[in-house]
Amino acid sequence: MATTPQGRQLTVAHRQAQLGHRADLTRGVLAAWGGLDVANLAVTAKAVAVVLAELVRAAFSRSVDTAAEYVVRHAAAEGVKITPHRALVPERDRLRLHLETSVRASTLTALRAGKSPREAGAVALVRTTGTATRLALAGGRATVTGTARRSRRVKGYRRITSQTPCPFCALLVSRGAVYRSKTTALLDSSGESYHDHCACQAELVYHDEPATEHEKWLAELWEEATKGLSGREARLAFARAYTASLDVRPAALPPLEETRIVPFASVAQRHTVSTETLAAIERAAAELPTTTEEWDAPVQRPMERRIDVRLREAEAAVEEAEQALFARRQETSEYFRSKRTPHHRRDRLMDERTSRERSAVVLARNLVDYLRELADGERPEEFERDGWGRADERPSYLYPTDANGVRVPPTMYERHLDAVLDVGNRILADLRAALPEVDLERRDESTEAECRAAAAREAAVLRDLLASARSFGGSHTDATALTEDDDRSNSRRGRRDWRERLAEAEAEFPADWIALSSLRPLRLAASPRAFYSSDRDHLAMPTPDRDRSIYDGGYRDSTAEVVVHEMGHRMEHTVPGLTHLEFTLARRRSTVDGVVEPLRTLRELTGVDAYGHREVAYPDRWAEPYTGKTYEAWSKEHPASAAWEVFQTGLQDTFGRGTRRFGDTELQAFVLGCLATLHRKGGA
Repeated sequence: MATTPQGRQLTVAHRQAQLGHRADLTRGVLAAWGGLDVANLAVTAKAVAVVLAELVRAAFSRSVDTAAEYVVRHAAAEGVKITPHRALVPERDRLRLHLETSVRASTLTALRAGKSPREAGAVALVRTTGTATRLALAGGRATVTGTARRSRRVKGYRRITSQTPCPFCALLVSRGAVYRSKTTALLDSSGESYHDHCACQAELVYHDEPATEHEKWLAELWEEATKGLSGREARLAFARAYTASLDVRPAALPPLEETRIVPFASVAQRHTVSTETLAAIERAAAELPTTTEEWDAPVQRPMERRIDVRLREAEAAVEEAEQALFARRQETSEYFRSKRTPHHRRDRLMDERTSRERSAVVLARNLVDYLRELADGERPEEFERDGWGRADERPSYLYPTDANGVRVPPTMYERHLDAVLDVGNRILADLRAALPEVDLERRDESTEAECRAAAAREAAVLRDLLASARSFGGSHTDATALTEDDDRSNSRRGRRDWRERLAEAEAEFPADWIALSSLRPLRLAASPRAFYSSDRDHLAMPTPDRDRSIYDGGYRDSTAEVVVHEMGHRMEHTVPGLTHLEFTLARRRSTVDGVVEPLRTLRELTGVDAYGHREVAYPDRWAEPYTGKTYEAWSKEHPASAAWEVFQTGLQDTFGRGTRRFGDTELQAFVLGCLATLHRKGGA
């Protein structure tokens, strides 16, 4: 192993840290597995795979972080300075499809072998856990071996195993350190020599190092057991000899008591949502509509052309047929391995066994091509003759109403709001578990400094929890600031620090939201009263004098909190479903005995004359009447598309957490649920 005691102990500690990531992921897989119903495998396997993909991506990132830190510290212990090559997190959809195929194929194989549904589920759990942990730990392994490929300071690497590795891994260990001068083929991939449930890691080699006692023993055992043999016979002979000789093996790893090792930073305690919360997030996200058209569907009269509907269905059929073909190929490959089918027969047999699925893919694609020709006007006579098109109509809406004719949310909106609030409440429960002393309703710290410290601590934990469920942050690629004052909009030229302020606000929103918002330009300005105008994509930040206001929340200052508030308004016009859920929560809280309470002016509710006579709100039971403010007068026919203040003031309550409150725990749950579930790109 390494030439220094510190280097050897870092290698052992690194392997144990990676096994810790594997154990955490295994617990997550066990929790998610409860959603699998063998009797309804096609549907539930996909739902379980969505959760597993997110768990694997998170574990992959942690594995990469640990390996990157190990590479730097191990190199330093060996007297070398090196920059690690970090592996990239695999795409969510690829992982989901891989894991779904594993779940389905292993379950079906067990059923065909005569297992009961319960036994088949247990077999599939073991195999899928092995697949998931291999995919996750590939992050750390690829980081180590990727560094070996790219750094001239690295001479090679050696395999680090447990005290009792399997015969396959023991055979690889018997090679000792693999140097560039011997071969570079073994440095091409971290996955080619790691199997499901494998506990091995790699150690980088910087000097010419002698073989360890364990490597020498295995090399001698190979020579003795395989005399006169080659290929498969040699490997089997080694496996038999190795298994019979385990009682006399030398130690594979040094004792950890030699040197005290500082734990890896990535293994230090981080706040993550529970597996139950993550599963709830994925369930809710899978059920929520993904486009504005889908959100509007319950209240909008149909206006699609028949060709558009049929084409969408046909494209979905292509995707389903392609997935069926992929699953069939995976299943057949597994069958070949289990039956040891000769390789020269596999191609022909594969074609025979997948002929039905391949034909289905061809037929589905041909139908899509035909429908696209119709939609693109290449077959005008058929298009007119068969009535594929019809005139577009102006959107009109059919809302349910209360006794006074006020529009109220349809049942679907209520159901989706319940799912979002459930997710938010689960995240708040995770916050309480992380900080048992937190009081979500009361913030009465004796001094401003203590209040700000507590608010910042609680907000940091909430950001950790959300970041464990999805990626946050990003940047607007087309953002500019006004260079001159604009009296027409009561805007002044952009602040000098507008880029810094914008980046600070962007970090509070999911990366998927920022990416979607970046499709439109954003113009920054400053104003005595901050605002956002969707018509001109114009966001006015507070003027610099606001920075000095007394503030006891968790943001840097009151300006930072207000910019996040206004960015929340931009997200209303960006993220499908956000205003629909705001509308539903505002209506729910302002409805008494089935009747929506009447609007009142903010002047009347607050006694503040600075509010205009057209600024109205639903009184409800909000801690701050401004939370109930509505802009639906500009969208009377479709109030679910109007802007509100529910989400924006909720952001201030949830992450500002100062003594000024806008709502209650329901408002915080609403914000957290929206951030965790809405517009999860790729369905996860």
